[in-house]
Amino acid sequence: MRFGISLKSMEIIIGALQRIDVIEGAAIFGSRSMGNFKHGSDVDIAVYGAHISEQVVQELNADLNERLPLPYYFDVIHYEGVTHQGLKEHIDRYGRQFYTRPLPRPKEICLETLR
Repeated sequence: MRFGISLKSMEIIIGALQRIDVIEGAAIFGSRSMGNFKHGSDVDIAVYGAHISEQVVQELNADLNERLPLPYYFDVIHYEGVTHQGLKEHIDRYGRQFYTRPLPRPKEICLETLR
């Protein structure tokens, strides 16, 4: 159980992130990343991506907190939208990346076209 979150729950969380194309990555920060969380501590997640809107963050919050079978409370923020310098420094220092969107595979090049 990484961050005090079960493997099954992590799979559900990552599945929710994968369904939103504009999310390029995600990190857990706060007590769960520092290892001093308690039973019932929320899960703080910073999502990364240049094209993430407030609507995307709200939708992900609703998925994680209401729609999906997860026994945790989530607080999702858009990292690039953080204006509080102290919070950004905390995420930079203690945040633990747990999801990165895989790069798309390059189109296969037909060797015949190179001759």
